[in-house]
Amino acid sequence: MNNPICNTCGLQKDQSEFYAQKSNKSGFSLKCKECDNARRRKGNRNKKSLAIEILSIQRRSSIKRNHPAPNYSKDEFMNWFLNHSKLNYLFNKWKESGFVKEHKPSVDRISNFKGYSFDNIRLVSWKQNMNQYNEDKKNGLNNNECKPVLQLDSNLVIINTFHSARQAARETGFYQASISRACNGTGNLNGYVWQYKK
Repeated sequence: MNNPICNTCGLQKDQSEFYAQKSNKSGFSLKCKECDNARRRKGNRNKKSLAIEILSIQRRSSIKRNHPAPNYSKDEFMNWFLNHSKLNYLFNKWKESGFVKEHKPSVDRISNFKGYSFDNIRLVSWKQNMNQYNEDKKNGLNNNECKPVLQLDSNLVIINTFHSARQAARETGFYQASISRACNGTGNLNGYVWQYKK
């Protein structure tokens, strides 16, 4: 079988450069992946399409995190998003940047332990969302990925509680890997007992 030709860029490309599409006689999409992805990106550069994209991401993320689905309907979310006081500012900044990802409007959960609900979401840029995520991860706040760590003296009296092994390492000067090993193994490190908080 000959390699397909993209009906957008006109180039003949390897079959791996096309998405499978059973409805076409060839078994492949009429557009190559590069052109199809460019079309999708361009299509999401209006407020309505962006809202639909964000809601779709929220639904997939909720399943991945074992959280309940967003507790609002599509119409309710569209109304919240399209009428948000910050949307025009964020959208125009994204547009003026040439649609650079860092400036793209994004919806951030205030508490990472909770699902998507109107009392737990805020409208920010993608960069602000990622910065907040990294800051929370660093500090062990609102973050399911971190395990709280206890530092105990030789009499098993708790002397410190840390959000994570990373925070314990920053504040005590011990290596993070050594603290994690102590929590997972012997429990002892430099005269202290280390445990994950249950």
